[in-house]
Amino acid sequence: MSQSLFPQSIIKNIASGMTSELRGKLDSILLPNCSDTASRVSAFLDALFYRSTPEVIRNKSADDLKLITQGCLEILIQQSSNPDRVAIGLKRGEHSTALFIALGDHPFIITSLADRLYDADITLKCFQHPILSISGKKIALSYVEIAHNSHDDIESLLPSLHEMLRALITIVDDHSSMLSALRSVTFDRETSMRTEWGELSSGEVRAFLEWLIDGSFFFVGVSALDATSTKIDGSGLWRTNHSCRGKVQSEILTDLERNRDEGLSFSVTKLQMRSPIHRQVPLIHVLVQPDGRSQKYISLVGYLTSKAWACEAMDIPLLRSKLKQVLATEQTPPNSHDYKYVIEVID
Repeated sequence: MSQSLFPQSIIKNIASGMTSELRGKLDSILLPNCSDTASRVSAFLDALFYRSTPEVIRNKSADDLKLITQGCLEILIQQSSNPDRVAIGLKRGEHSTALFIALGDHPFIITSLADRLYDADITLKCFQHPILSISGKKIALSYVEIAHNSHDDIESLLPSLHEMLRALITIVDDHSSMLSALRSVTFDRETSMRTEWGELSSGEVRAFLEWLIDGSFFFVGVSALDATSTKIDGSGLWRTNHSCRGKVQSEILTDLERNRDEGLSFSVTKLQMRSPIHRQVPLIHVLVQPDGRSQKYISLVGYLTSKAWACEAMDIPLLRSKLKQVLATEQTPPNSHDYKYVIEVID
């Protein structure tokens, strides 16, 4: 048996006390250099704590490691049989409380979980997140250790975490279809498009959508709307049952009514609702009427990425038009101190 992070006496004790069901799940995990159950337990715990600090490893007692091994394997068993592909469990040990979470490997799991736990004033002692190969599938396993005094009612948070992870799966899986829906939008109008800040060419609006598609926007939901819509269907958020969906829909329909009443063909609005996954930031709603002869609109919901924030104003469609208007209004000579200062402020 190769060198392990934990004493072999503890490993053998854990292995000898495992049920046949737990051993079966352990056997289904692809682990290196394993000839028996003890070596598999050792390899599993090494994979789980591979990125952990020496202090965390030193502080794990035999009872802690037994509870952790059991909790991880139980949640993996539950995940494989759950129809929604997400499983969350909770165990309380002598010194800490631990969340066990399993779902198919997806991006943004760590940030989504960490953001929600931080928002609930929960202090994390340890957050391990190995990606395991189980029966040919990539499964993300999270072991989240919480101090006893951090949160007395952690159970009440579990349903919202489960809901968030289910939404994460759908929104991430729908990413390509959301981009495809936007790329297929055709602007038939040759005249300018009316916005709250003046007239814009349809080409500039098209360029803005392409800028969003090109990594500047984290898409949460995309839908096609009719001017008389009272219900929203589409991709991403609109295919989930997340509790925020109704509130987001209400805000979008308010935007739709305003655009219709004011004759606007393009608008960008910051919503009050925050993103249900990844970063908990206010959502942005972009509403476009590609053809003025039709009452059809395209709605996209999400938020700007770090790539977008790093862009200069002159490189961003729509914003560059607004910047030119400001510079013209201020009558600043090109490349003068005031000219550069205005650009710096906008950036």
